[in-house]
Amino acid sequence: MEFRGPGKGALLCVVAIACLFISCTHLQSGKYVQLQRGQSVKTLAKTFGVDKEVIKSHNKDKNFAPGEWIFIPLKRGIVSGFSGRSYASAYFSGNGKFIWPVPASRRVSSHYGRRWGRPHNGIDIAARGGSHILSTANGIIIYSGNGLRGFGNMIVIRHENDFYSIYAHNKKNFVRKGEKVLQGQVIGQVGNTGRSTGTHLHFEIRKGDNPLNPLAFFKQGKYKTIAHK
Repeated sequence: MEFRGPGKGALLCVVAIACLFISCTHLQSGKYVQLQRGQSVKTLAKTFGVDKEVIKSHNKDKNFAPGEWIFIPLKRGIVSGFSGRSYASAYFSGNGKFIWPVPASRRVSSHYGRRWGRPHNGIDIAARGGSHILSTANGIIIYSGNGLRGFGNMIVIRHENDFYSIYAHNKKNFVRKGEKVLQGQVIGQVGNTGRSTGTHLHFEIRKGDNPLNPLAFFKQGKYKTIAHK
């Protein structure tokens, strides 16, 4: 009797599920700091009260050279690591609402919530590589770079009332830290950088350090679900 393996469709399905499983790293609790000249793992450990071996274990791909972004595991969330008094007078004002960040696509490929036993703190919007990414509201860029492990090119914007938006896996970032942006301004392009297995935007909205479901800010019909959590 001839043995027949799984059909091509079934095989592609298995591959797709595996790809989703390893994509989109979870933003861990803690903060990122940019290493300055004269700083080391030892000085970071002393400053933040975290064992240096723990810091090393969270930054295995780093050389701890000046200019590198180093993750410090802490109880408070990632946004607190980017915000500060220097941004207290940030440019805000606007309509008080958020707009959809990828006008070329309404397809949600992965939802907010628990996913494979881990929290997924945002949504994934599947789109063609190079599609425009828009600022969801007026604000100021508090991070733009690719030094955060797993997220590739990423942008963090601070908005009024202690709201933040996060855009990750970008092909390109068009904005810099400290730049004021308007709602609807093109800030980057959808890509596949970092720990990602397909072109999409990982998008988050946070109130302070607390992640919120981005879809709660948009009317149903403004997006289309193509995958479940």
